[in-house]
Amino acid sequence: MFDRKIWNHFNTDKTRTTNHLEGWHAALNRSISRPKPNIFLLINEIKNQQQNFELDITAQKNGNPKPLSKMKFRKLEERLTNAKDR
Repeated sequence: MFDRKIWNHFNTDKTRTTNHLEGWHAALNRSISRPKPNIFLLINEIKNQQQNFELDITAQKNGNPKPLSKMKFRKLEERLTNAKDR
């Protein structure tokens, strides 16, 4: 039904999923830690995340490197890169 080029991620670097929101959504759920938060709690948490995101961008623009990912993910990424190169 859909062309393979749309969903195939063989040549994609770093991100290997088609839904980038899953990680953000899981982090949002962990930070709120309530199954049904009220709207004001949700709005405040989204504002906090936006502020942190903007601070991260500013830090990167000023030459501070992004924090390293966990070792297991760096090794996995290296293995995938090596497999693609073969």
